[in-house]
Formats: sequence, structure tokens, C-alpha cells
Amino acid sequence: MDDNENSELFYYHRGQRLALAVQAHTEVIIAPRRYGKSDGIIAPRLIRNVHALPGLGGAIVSSTYKQAKTRTLPATFAALRRMGYIKDVHYVVGKTPHPKMGFAKPIVEPFNYDDVISWWN
Repeated sequence: MDDNENSELFYYHRGQRLALAVQAHTEVIIAPRRYGKSDGIIAPRLIRNVHALPGLGGAIVSSTYKQAKTRTLPATFAALRRMGYIKDVHYVVGKTPHPKMGFAKPIVEPFNYDDVISWWN
């Protein structure tokens, strides 16, 4: 998605830059609300993994399912939109991608797609 006219410039504060630079295998970010975890850590990592590991099975973990659905995922999808990624074009949420979209099958296909984000690659 480099040089996409739909993407915006981002500013990452020091804590976000450190988290992105370390790229730890396992990481726990303990930070307050409005710190920018979804915008400055989750979304960039998600895009890195999508490009580096096609067919990957991964997870976005929250304290509760409700927190994920009401705070974490909406903020992450908003960040993806600002990065130039368009829902139902680059990724599909909560449903099996239509065959005409040309999405490759995941390495391990889920039983159902209710809580799955599928990417074009």
C-alpha cells in the first residue's frame, strides 16, 4: 500500500515507536486508554504481518469480547482506513470472502468466519 493517495501521514509517539522497533515475539503493552495502542501499535503490526506472512493465522487479544467489539476493533479498522486499506476490498470481516474477490484460502481454514478478518493475500 505504499504511495496510496488514500493513506494519511502518521505521527507515532515515543512509546509507539519503541514498541514497533522492538518487534518482540510476545509482547504485553500496559498503557492507558487513548494511548494509541490500536492506531500506533496494533494496526501497523497487523499490516506488517499481512504482508510478511500471507495465509497467517493470528489473533488480536482483548480483556473481553465486548471490549474487542466496541473499542479495539473499531479503532483498529479506523486506523487501517487512514492507512489506505479498504474494508471489503483489501479485507473482509466476519464472513467468507466472495470467490470473485480472488482471496487466497488461509493455510488453516476456520470452521466459520464469524470472528475472522480475511485479507486479500
